[in-house]
Amino acid sequence: MREPDDTVFHGWLRPGPRPPGGVVPGDGETLDYLAGHYKIFQYQRGHRYSVDDALTAFYGSSCAPRVERALDLGSGIGSVALFVAWRLPGAQIVTLEAQERSLALAKKSVRYNGLEERFTLLRGDLRD
Repeated sequence: MREPDDTVFHGWLRPGPRPPGGVVPGDGETLDYLAGHYKIFQYQRGHRYSVDDALTAFYGSSCAPRVERALDLGSGIGSVALFVAWRLPGAQIVTLEAQERSLALAKKSVRYNGLEERFTLLRGDLRD
């Protein structure tokens, strides 16, 4: 029997290098594809990324396709920032999130995808 090939989905080849992984979902968490081989940790019950996140990242990275640094204020679980990192492989990403719970998932996703050198994840309230 042939091993399943996670690089092909319905005849489409997933772009980009495979993430190093090594991090597993905790209780009440899922690990889902985001873009290419990038995956994101999400809570089964709670905020999950949506088309809005993908469109926001697509629009922003299309309007500024050659930035060296990108900032995501109110980054939540990191979906917009991860999309931007995928679209702009040379950019450094800084995020700011007030909720520790969401920030913990973002950190986990960044670690899973091997992006620690490109990301600075900060906890704080943008009003401060």
